[in-house]
Amino acid sequence: SNSGVMPRIFDLQNQRQLDELSGQLDDKRAIFIGEIHDRLAHHQNQLRIIKSLYARNPNLAIGVEYFQQPFQSYLDDYIAGRIGEREMLIKTEYFKRWQLDYRMLRPIFEFAREKHIPVLALNISEEIHNKVFKDGMKSLSPEERSETPADIEPASKHYLERLKTIFESHPQGDDFASFVEGVLLWDSSMADNAARYLKAHPQSRMVVLAERGEIN
Repeated sequence: SNSGVMPRIFDLQNQRQLDELSGQLDDKRAIFIGEIHDRLAHHQNQLRIIKSLYARNPNLAIGVEYFQQPFQSYLDDYIAGRIGEREMLIKTEYFKRWQLDYRMLRPIFEFAREKHIPVLALNISEEIHNKVFKDGMKSLSPEERSETPADIEPASKHYLERLKTIFESHPQGDDFASFVEGVLLWDSSMADNAARYLKAHPQSRMVVLAERGEIN
């Protein structure tokens, strides 16, 4: 807002304020809740908001970057109760591909399973992502390219400046253009997957859980 009004800070442990925030989000189809991955309090707040939104309207899905798109069927099986937590984590290769202490996320996933809330793996596969980070989109095979969004928006000047700062603190990267394409692919594939779900489920809303820096 350009009105000069300070953004409202909500105390999410205060039920009245949590209800007020959820009411303000009623007409939003996509709700982004940023996090710093290893902050337990952030995941606890995410669950508070999810529970509050679900109580108001159960037509809800949860989009996460903790899982990669090729493993969606195992998330579906877990939410449906066909497989247990351990099997889901093994089959999605969670510990190899994400590595954040799953205990921080467990209450969110247990609530989703209990209420049959779809959980969408928003992240593109690590294999494709790493290839683009190293050698750009041009390095993808036609089959790999078909798994990426058809249109990837170019980076704005401000976004490029931010990426330049990040790139310079990442000594393992040697090609800035490929680094930019890798970040844009990551962001675009998450947004594209969420948008496709919402288009296919017009009654549903989605809470997207992602690192603060990933939402642009």
